[in-house]
Amino acid sequence: MANMEVSPEQAARLRQQAEAMARGTATSSTAEIEAMSPAEIRQMLHELRVHQIELEMQNEELRRAQIKLDESRARYFDLYDLAPLGYFTLSPFGLILEANLYAASRLGVSRAALVQQPFTRFILREDQDTFYLHRKRLSLAGSPESWDLRMVGHDGVGFWARLDATSAQAADGTTVIRVVMGDISERKRAEEQQRRLEAQLHSAEKMQSLGLLAGGIAHDMNNVLGAILGLASANLEIQREGTPAYRAFDTICKAAERGGRMVRSLLSLARQRPTEEEDLDLDAIIFDEIRLLEHTTLNKIRMETDLAGDLNLVRGDAGALSHAFMNLFVNSVDAMPNGGTIAIRTRNLDSHQVEVQVEDTGMGMPVEVLKKALDPFFTTKEVGKGTGLGLSIVYSTVMAHHGAMDIQSHPGQGTCVKLRFPIISTSIGEPRPVEALGVSSSQAGLRVLVVDDDDLMQCTMQTLLGTLGHTSIPVSGGEEALEWLGAGLEADVVVLDLNMPGLDGAGTLPRIQALRPAVPILIATGRADQAAQDLISAHPGILLLAKPFSIQELQQQLDRLFSR
Repeated sequence: MANMEVSPEQAARLRQQAEAMARGTATSSTAEIEAMSPAEIRQMLHELRVHQIELEMQNEELRRAQIKLDESRARYFDLYDLAPLGYFTLSPFGLILEANLYAASRLGVSRAALVQQPFTRFILREDQDTFYLHRKRLSLAGSPESWDLRMVGHDGVGFWARLDATSAQAADGTTVIRVVMGDISERKRAEEQQRRLEAQLHSAEKMQSLGLLAGGIAHDMNNVLGAILGLASANLEIQREGTPAYRAFDTICKAAERGGRMVRSLLSLARQRPTEEEDLDLDAIIFDEIRLLEHTTLNKIRMETDLAGDLNLVRGDAGALSHAFMNLFVNSVDAMPNGGTIAIRTRNLDSHQVEVQVEDTGMGMPVEVLKKALDPFFTTKEVGKGTGLGLSIVYSTVMAHHGAMDIQSHPGQGTCVKLRFPIISTSIGEPRPVEALGVSSSQAGLRVLVVDDDDLMQCTMQTLLGTLGHTSIPVSGGEEALEWLGAGLEADVVVLDLNMPGLDGAGTLPRIQALRPAVPILIATGRADQAAQDLISAHPGILLLAKPFSIQELQQQLDRLFSR
C-alpha cells in the first residue's frame, strides 16, 4: 500500500483539496486524511506547496501593480494640480464639485472654499448669460462646447478665459460637467492691439484718399481763390475805408483767405506735417479767431477767455493752427444749439510745453461717439450740416506740430479739449519788423514773366502787377517760357507755377536758371508742401508765393527778392 502509485484522477482530487486547504475552505475530515495512503499525502503536500508558491507570485505581482498604480495616480494628481490650466468638475446646475490647485490659485481662493460655490460667482456679470447659454446647449446636445468670457478673481481683477466643457459620468453614475479653463488675457490684448493697428491703417488709407482728393482740387481751387483774393485786395487798396465798397471787398478778401486756409488744412491733413513754419504766439492766433467768432455767432453763446499773455512761442503753420482752433470753436457752438459758454484757456505747462484748452457746456458725447470722434468723415450731424473732418483736421494739425490732444466728454456735461504743443528754445522777444509795403522806385517798372496755365491767374497777375507799376508777360507753360527766353526775351522777374501740364514748374526751373542765372524767381503754387520747400532749398535765389495771395503779399515777396 505504501508503494502504490497515484492515479491521475486521484492527483486531480488531491490538488483540489490542497487548493481548498490553502484557501482555508477545505472540507476533508480527519478520517478522510487518515485513510489516505502515504503517496496520496505526499502528493497533496506537493500540490499544496506548488499552490502556495503560485499564490505568493500572484501577491507579488499584485503588490508591484499597486505600487505602479499609486505612482501613476500621484503623477496624475501632480499634473492635475500643477498644470497651467484650471480643471473644474461642476454639477449639472453649475456648482463647483472639484477644482485643481491652478484653478484655485488663479481665482485667489482655496480649493476647499471653491467646493459648492456657483461657477458664475467667478464670471463677470455681463458674461454670465454666455455661460448659461453654453451650459444649456451642453446639457441638451451633449457635444463639447468652447467659448471665451471674462472671469474675475477673489481680488476683483478680471481676466479673459477660454472654457472647454464636456459632459461626463462620475464614478457614482451621476452626470457632471468637466471644464478646462485657460487664461487668454495676453491673446486678447494682442487681438485688441491688432484691431487698433487695423483701425489706424484704415484711417491712414482714408487720409491717403483724402490727400489724393485734396491734392487734385487744391491747384484749381487755389487758382480760383487766388483770382478772387488778388483782385479783391487790389480794389480794397483804392477804396475809402468805411465805405460799403471797402467793407464788401474786405469781406471778399477774408472769405478767400479762409478758403485758402481750408485747402491748406486739407493738404496738411493728408501730409501730417505743417507747410509753412514760423515762430508763433498761440495767444495772438486764438485772439484773432475769437474776435472773428464773436462777430459771427449769436448772442446766446458766451465766450470766456483766460489767455496766459506770456505764452511761450511754438514753431508751426499759422494758417493750419488758425483753422484748427476755429474748427474747435465751431464744434462747441454746434454742440450748444440752445446757448451756452465756451471757455478758452492757455497756459505754460512747463519749460517744454504750452496748453490750449477749449471747454463748452454743450450736449457732450457718449462713449461710442467719443471713440470715433477723430475718425475722418465721421459725423453725427444731419446730411449737409457736417463733413466729419473738423476734429480730424484738428487732430492731424496737432500731430503735425508734434503735439498731443485729449478729449473728455460726457452726455449732458459738455466737452473739454486739451491741446499741448512743444515750445521753441527761444523766448518771446521784441516783435520782428514787418517789411514796409508800397512800391519802391528801384522796383518800379519790372518786366515780370508769368508762367501759369490758368487763364484766371494770368489775368489776375496782369491786374495786380499793373497796379504795382509792373508789366506782366503771360505764358501758358514751361515750354513756351523757355522758347521766349531762348529767343532773347528779357525779364526782371519770373513768377512760375509748379503744377502745369507738359513741362511742370520743377522741370522748368533749372532750365530758366541755366538761361538766366541772374533773374530772381517766385514759385507760385497752391501746394506749398515739402516738395515745394525742398525745391526752393535746392535752388538759391527763389522764394515761395503760396496761392491764394493778396496784392500786399505779392509786393512783399517782390521786395524780398530785390532786398537780398
